Amino acid sequence: MGITKLFPAAVLLDLYVQYVGESHNWTAPAYYGADLDAYTNVNMCIQKNISIDENDLTLAISIYNLLDENHYEYPGFSELSRKIMGSVKYEF
Repeated sequence: MGITKLFPAAVLLDLYVQYVGESHNWTAPAYYGADLDAYTNVNMCIQKNISIDENDLTLAISIYNLLDENHYEYPGFSELSRKIMGSVKYEF
C-alpha cells in the first residue's frame, strides 16, 4: 500500500508500506524446511524537480526499510537492514 503526495515547489513524497507474512517449509534443496519470520517494510522517496531553461533536473533521496526492522527475505542470505540512496538525473 502506498501514498504519493505532491507538495508545492515540485516536491514529491512517496511512502510505501509492505507486509510479508511468515514463510514456512521452503522446498529449495539447499534450504529445505527453512522458516522465515514475518516483517513489515516502510520505504520512502523524496524527490525535487527543477527546471533549468528547457531542461529538467531531478534530485531524490530514497530510504528502504525506514524503520530499520532487520529481516531475512530468503533463507541462507544476509539479513537486510536500512538502506539510503541518493540520485541525480538531468534531462536535456
